[in-house]
Amino acid sequence: MPQSRKPLSHVWRAHWTSCLAPQVEAADAINTRDYPVQQNPKIGKNAASTEWLNGDEILALIAADNPDGPDTPADWIYGPSNLDYFYTFFAQTMASPAHRGIVHIMIVNTGLAQGPTMGGVHWFVVAWIIDP
Repeated sequence: MPQSRKPLSHVWRAHWTSCLAPQVEAADAINTRDYPVQQNPKIGKNAASTEWLNGDEILALIAADNPDGPDTPADWIYGPSNLDYFYTFFAQTMASPAHRGIVHIMIVNTGLAQGPTMGGVHWFVVAWIIDP
């Protein structure tokens, strides 16, 4: 799978009709070798850059393409975070009535903030909703 610089969280937010109905076509549209070349300039990077994005760059890219409005911070995304922070946040959403009925989308890294290594190498996106 080619490395994409447009986080899948953006695709989910922009194209899903519900948390349970992802549209494969939307994900396939960004999962190409050329897509990072198109996205890099949006965050001030050289189009040919192959550098990994940091957390601020990921959030800037999401804001640049936010379906709520271009260059609008995305208040619907959480992270990027380490795996242990995801576990903590997920548990908080389960326990808090204020989080019910809301789609949560979080960018997560396989690394642990409190583990022997400070960063993992794999990123994934988690989306969940807790019924009211």
